[in-house]
Amino acid sequence: MNRIKEARIRLNMGQKEIAIALGVAQPTVSAWESGRKAPTVENLSALAELFGVSTDFLLGRTNDPRGRKIVDYGKRIRELRAQKGISGAELARRVGLDSSQISKIENGASKPSLDALERICDALGLTLSEFFTVDNGQTTVAAHRSDKEYGGLPKEAVERIEELKALYRLKYRIDNDAQK
Repeated sequence: MNRIKEARIRLNMGQKEIAIALGVAQPTVSAWESGRKAPTVENLSALAELFGVSTDFLLGRTNDPRGRKIVDYGKRIRELRAQKGISGAELARRVGLDSSQISKIENGASKPSLDALERICDALGLTLSEFFTVDNGQTTVAAHRSDKEYGGLPKEAVERIEELKALYRLKYRIDNDAQK
């Protein structure tokens, strides 16, 4: 299925609604979805913002809707620890955690708290920013959201909230632009 259509359906929106939001005709949206026509760079960017996805996702360059690399905390910590020549037991000692906790984090069985991650970074001699930066200089994003932010809602509900936030950002940006 075309990514534009897929994203539109996920938001329970019709082609007409998309057309109105972007200021194009409904047949134009239909042409994008059928592949008969490609959106302009400006329209592609607006679609991505409206849907809360990356342009790379809409273009099929990535399967991650956000177009971001997701940090595998454990793998990243294990790699950095190995680069520094530090054992799991030594890292645990430096951080003030039990070595079994470090093992669980490195094996993906648990995720570190922000405080623990800061201490791990300190022990490895790097900043949080450096931890979330991959070799090509791109910042990665943690696959981890604060429970405080969404009160433990199911993943589907959180995704829907993010989609709605993106839709409202676009709607009010368009309304504000119209008032100028």
